Amino acid sequence: MAKTTEGLGALAQDVDDFLFRLAFHDPKKMAALRREAIEKWVPNFTTLKTHADKMPDANLVHAFAAFEAAMTGFGEAESHAFTDIIEHKLRVDAANVLLKKAIFAREYNGEVFEEGDEAFYLPSHETASQRALLVVLHGAFMKGRHFIWKWVFAAARRKIPIYAPSSQRESWTEDDLEWIESMVAKLGENYDLPKEACRVAGLSDGALAALTLCRRKNIPFCKAAFLAGMRPFDVEAMPKIPVYVIHGTDDPIFPGMSVRKMAESLRAHAPEVIYRELEGAPHSFPYPEIDALMDWFLEAHANAPSG
Repeated sequence: MAKTTEGLGALAQDVDDFLFRLAFHDPKKMAALRREAIEKWVPNFTTLKTHADKMPDANLVHAFAAFEAAMTGFGEAESHAFTDIIEHKLRVDAANVLLKKAIFAREYNGEVFEEGDEAFYLPSHETASQRALLVVLHGAFMKGRHFIWKWVFAAARRKIPIYAPSSQRESWTEDDLEWIESMVAKLGENYDLPKEACRVAGLSDGALAALTLCRRKNIPFCKAAFLAGMRPFDVEAMPKIPVYVIHGTDDPIFPGMSVRKMAESLRAHAPEVIYRELEGAPHSFPYPEIDALMDWFLEAHANAPSG
């Protein structure tokens, strides 16, 4: 089963990388990029299906069929418009989530609860040191109930509870942030999750929202991570907490030099700043770094102030 999970992560990374490259690439090269990606996915998908066929499961059969249909539809699409690409991305995301749910149900204990577009993962038999909540904020044109599945397998291996809220619009608003603050308090009360040990991570637009949440200081985060997204801000307004920054050198949205400078400016303010620059990575979820990031998050509770 480990190979199946690893394959899913690689496949999801391929999807993310390609879609973002396609959205911001020269339109004349889009058709060639699309063909290249489909050719790359075919053997990857076949390998995954071979593993899954060895464990007959109606949910897996249904999930693979849905994922294959979504990928085929994307491969045959003729439009290169950004809005159409996003629509296809959401379809692939939804099918990919269905596939991950089927495999997750076989491999791990714990449950992922969905409420509207939000999601919450609560591991079974978590220990006291692992009860601290991790809040993960998605990028633009995404949903929390999809985004949580980029984290759940790594979180389940470490028994880390996760809350994935969802923005009401394409980007995060003030109302969204107030809702997150109220939900973190509610989840803490309902599931005995220590608020003072809460952690946050954001991707792209979600990274900017995470920065704002930290500066609001209504949730006493003990650690924060910013993935593929950071703009100049007043570092003095940040709480003095450890920070983890991950950025791709080929990110066309947030210039690498600017992000690197902000990470450096944080070093004089934060007790710890880890900066990881992924060579050749586009504007996408940094799968290669997630295990290291989650291990770093796991240390947060021990370093957090006692309540």
